[in-house]
Amino acid sequence: MSESEEFEIAKHVISCLNSTPLAVLATNDKGGIWGTPVYFTHDDKFDFYILSNSKSRHSRAIKKDREVALVVVMPPDLSGGFEVGIQIAGVAEEMSGKEIEDIYRQRILKITGNKADFFNAGGAQYIMTSGGMFIKVVPKLIMYLDRRYHGSDSRKVSIKRLVQLSRYIR
Repeated sequence: MSESEEFEIAKHVISCLNSTPLAVLATNDKGGIWGTPVYFTHDDKFDFYILSNSKSRHSRAIKKDREVALVVVMPPDLSGGFEVGIQIAGVAEEMSGKEIEDIYRQRILKITGNKADFFNAGGAQYIMTSGGMFIKVVPKLIMYLDRRYHGSDSRKVSIKRLVQLSRYIR
């Protein structure tokens, strides 16, 4: 793949990720595969962050089997239908410590459209003491589907190149 193609795909991946705060998280437990909608955010390394109740089925499943998948679909009004999506396979881990307050802030701002007045400092700690669980998903594979440009074929995205190119895209 040429550098210009990599750059174009990176632009579209970032656009899709920034177009919605919602993803579907798939986990596996003794009851089988389970999918649930979640709010997410991501960082500049394309690690993904989710806040959930520690008693939910998917949170309990992650404690036993850390292999997960995420699916992000660009809203139809932005893509001309359900034409753009990202599939992520990765490893989930429970987070703790100081970084959760920053992740919580990023998540709130993404959900509210960057309206800082919805942010409550100390909110992450409150959530943690109330049964919340912050989950980090480190991707092992990212696939990008964009029917507008590539037909029905998904494209594997180099996470390393995505991180490198994202410095030039915003």
